[in-house]
Amino acid sequence: MKILKFYLPTCTPCKFVDSFLQEQQVEYESINVEENKKLSDKYEIMSVPVTILIGDDGDEIYRSNGFKPAELSHISTQFRS
Repeated sequence: MKILKFYLPTCTPCKFVDSFLQEQQVEYESINVEENKKLSDKYEIMSVPVTILIGDDGDEIYRSNGFKPAELSHISTQFRS
């Protein structure tokens, strides 16, 4: 499994998500939606931040839109399982 965080550099809530995931001590991949349009389109990213837990097969397991600590905790817990 892996965690993908879609963001824009000017997005303040995106920075909150970064801080939260770092505090949770989970590894994640940050994807700038302007620089990676193909992946953003694949996961139908319409706004940022979006954090997605991806299974080993590449399928989406769970998605959090915005900065929602409870949902991000769920993602980090699932990631550790």
